[in-house]
Amino acid sequence: LGYITGLFEYIMTDMFLLRMFALSGCVLIVGFQAAQPRIQWLSAGWNSVFAIVNVYHIYLLKRALPDLSEEAAALFEAFGGEARLDRRHFQALLEEGSWRSVEEGAALQDGGSGAEAR
Repeated sequence: LGYITGLFEYIMTDMFLLRMFALSGCVLIVGFQAAQPRIQWLSAGWNSVFAIVNVYHIYLLKRALPDLSEEAAALFEAFGGEARLDRRHFQALLEEGSWRSVEEGAALQDGGSGAEAR
């Protein structure tokens, strides 16, 4: 049964459901191995590790997001809000970049020149 739930991981598009199926598969495999007269410690051990990894990733998916600053909230609403982008993905985007102030009308990029990595 644990290996069958593992197959369902390959058809999931929602990361939370994928992690839940992966966790249930690992727990079922460990339970099956523990019920055997001779436990396969390698299989039970690695599936225990995978279960711990999945629990951590489920925590990351379900943790509370920090409040948006006024600038970030305005940008989120200008972009279209929840209708266009999940707030969790928007928060991940904010964490990748940094805020900069520029003068109104300032050129952000010269025509024809490539952007340089910093």
